[in-house]
Amino acid sequence: MKKYRFRITGEEARELYFKVLRKKGKGPGKQSFRSETRVVLAVLLGLGCIAYPALLGIVLPVAAIIFGIMGHYYLLLKRKLCQETQVVWVEDGYLKVETEGKQHVEFFCQNVIEIRMTSALLVLGICRASKTTGWYAVPLRVFADEKEREEFVDSIRSHQTLTGEEAEEAAEEQGDTFPGGDSGERIYFRQCFRLDGEDWARLMTDAAEAIEAGTLRKRGKGRPVWIGITAAYLVFLGVSVWLLARGVSDAQWLVGIALIMGVFFSSLIQSRLEKPEDKMRQQMEKGAARDTCGDFTVSVTETGVWQSIQNPSGKTNIMTPWENLLCMVETDAHILFFEKDGKEFMALFKARMEGREQIECLKALCREKRVEVLWGKRKKYAPGWISPLLKVATVGLIMAFSLCIVWGKYREPAVPKPVSFEEQISVLRSLEFIIPDDMEQLLYDYMEEADMLTYVENYPYTWILMELAWANEDRDWSDLLQSSAEVFWFDFEAWDISEDYVWILEGMRELSAGSILDDVGNIREDTENVDWEKGTGTITISLEWKGQEHFWEMDVENDWIDPDVLGIYNGLLKKEGASERFYVTGDDGQGALVFYGTKEWAAAFENATGLELEVYMVKKGW
Repeated sequence: MKKYRFRITGEEARELYFKVLRKKGKGPGKQSFRSETRVVLAVLLGLGCIAYPALLGIVLPVAAIIFGIMGHYYLLLKRKLCQETQVVWVEDGYLKVETEGKQHVEFFCQNVIEIRMTSALLVLGICRASKTTGWYAVPLRVFADEKEREEFVDSIRSHQTLTGEEAEEAAEEQGDTFPGGDSGERIYFRQCFRLDGEDWARLMTDAAEAIEAGTLRKRGKGRPVWIGITAAYLVFLGVSVWLLARGVSDAQWLVGIALIMGVFFSSLIQSRLEKPEDKMRQQMEKGAARDTCGDFTVSVTETGVWQSIQNPSGKTNIMTPWENLLCMVETDAHILFFEKDGKEFMALFKARMEGREQIECLKALCREKRVEVLWGKRKKYAPGWISPLLKVATVGLIMAFSLCIVWGKYREPAVPKPVSFEEQISVLRSLEFIIPDDMEQLLYDYMEEADMLTYVENYPYTWILMELAWANEDRDWSDLLQSSAEVFWFDFEAWDISEDYVWILEGMRELSAGSILDDVGNIREDTENVDWEKGTGTITISLEWKGQEHFWEMDVENDWIDPDVLGIYNGLLKKEGASERFYVTGDDGQGALVFYGTKEWAAAFENATGLELEVYMVKKGW
């Protein structure tokens, strides 16, 4: 039979993945979501719907799914298939697949349960277990014409018409025709055994423990990466909690994401803590691995290690050449031949071997074939109660955080505690606001006339601060207010946007009298780029400082002030290393109250008044 040699291209790999593997829902190309992943996505969606629908409820779950699909495609298919040269042919009732320099696999044609074509591929569905189908692709370009392709397909289908008994008889007849059987190739060792569920669980546990304990000397290579990822996660979690503790707006969703990420870390940690034998038995009881058991024949030959498997799903022969073996590992119960990927292996049972002498002969043969011989290391596992405790702690933290968000969103907003007018005056004086006694009396009289006392006491400090910052021409205390230069106020809805930016920057500069901002001058607005009809465009603000001109662009949205203007001076103060900054709080309306002081003064102000201060920062332009 003609042999077809090819290498899958990137375009063919994409077609295989997106048109076959993702749609069929079975086989190695199907991205399976573990229970932890489903929990994570469900919690993300729940948190998003409660607090941030646009961010957590849509963007993150979709991003996680897309990342999983694309990562699986690039790592499993494009990176693997596109770098391997393969040869396929049909012979003696077997579909034979050979990866050059790596492995030879033979599937009995009866195992090919589905044949389908895409625009570029002939795809064969191979039954590997009762619930598992492996998909193997052959590019249509390797066939000379349609007739040759149909002949290849017919050579497979001719063996699919056999009854179950006929297929079993044919498999038995072909059982010793592969190298390592009775084909004439030299056989150094051969072992036949039946692998049942208990044997399978112990074998898989033995292999997993050898890998996890670092026997293959591969585990340490990824350790720096995991250390870096873990450190980055802990830093992210710490910063998120710190921001939340400081009352930073919207920091709660950062903490939520950090806790969600913790699910993945706890899942990885649990797999390292628990001995895998119980999990293997659970898989066997659920039927996930039942069909991997059956009658095995393992032959150590001149060319490599051959394994023949006969189980309810059919018959499969696999040969791994010596040059593709990573090492031979001896454990208490098994001899394991690991392939170079450090995952796939073939096994022999020491209990079925003829004493220690036979094992030593195998070791000598491996050394002769330049295959490293290792003793399987044992791994220490944590006590059984640690893993459940970790799971409970992880789930508990996420549930507690979710409940906190629900509580914070749906509880009735707290009513501010009334503060008497006299106490407000006293607190502001303690914060170095200059409020003479006659000014206090005038403010009190005005409140009583306007029947505002209850409002001012229920929403403390903002009204008094506004009055300190602004002198109404109809009132008779403008001279008194000139003595209070500790606060500046403006409305974000401008009176005259072509001049208000200059007025705001001048007002802020007066707050900082005696500072480096005294050297600021010639503040101007350029409205050339404003579309007055549409209310869009930009306003260019310029000023001079120490003989050099600086420029900033402010966005225009009708007659609203761009809040970035509040960060212009802070950019210079930071650059020059000054300890003071401009701090801003709202006025319970659409205005801003601006202060100038140190970080310590701002903390004392927030603690005394309960008003939150914000620092705007615009570094560009200086």
